[in-house]
Amino acid sequence: MDDLMKNVQRFSQFSDEELAAFSTIVQLKQLTKGDFLLNEGQVSQEIVYVRQGLLMYYVNNDGDSVPRDFAMEDEWAAYLKSFSSGQPADINIVALEDTSVYAFSRDSIQSLFQAHPRFMALQNYQVAQAFISTSEHASNLAMLTAQQRYNWLVEQKPQLVQRIPQYCLAAYLGIKPQSLSRIRKNL
Repeated sequence: MDDLMKNVQRFSQFSDEELAAFSTIVQLKQLTKGDFLLNEGQVSQEIVYVRQGLLMYYVNNDGDSVPRDFAMEDEWAAYLKSFSSGQPADINIVALEDTSVYAFSRDSIQSLFQAHPRFMALQNYQVAQAFISTSEHASNLAMLTAQQRYNWLVEQKPQLVQRIPQYCLAAYLGIKPQSLSRIRKNL
């Protein structure tokens, strides 16, 4: 759990008491490739920290899976719209690889925030990261060419480009797999 504790300590210098309270609400979960962390229609009940593996957020669009985002090692993952509001999710989160996560239930997080308000910095960070990621992706789709979108992703998240299937990568970039093949071939 050292990786998680180092990540948490980035937000504040928490006391030993606060860290002990935090560690009591952590649950280690294993997901096998293809397992869902969240299904569309369910209410998101947890937030996770990816210890090892890869998660994909996606929506169903006329039978096609359209990737919206990804979470890999040392990143937090949750569908905050559903987690915060208690409304059913309109998105899925699936493991693209065998994945190990540290999970925190909604109830345990809320209790932690009440007892130790400084942990709300984690929530603020997660909200900011989700907003930034969604904004960048939407902006890239609207403003950049397919080649530029691919180059941006290679520059920002080179590991991701190597780990996700080509059809997922193409859909995330808003292009056809054949176009992605041409882009890669031209590099």
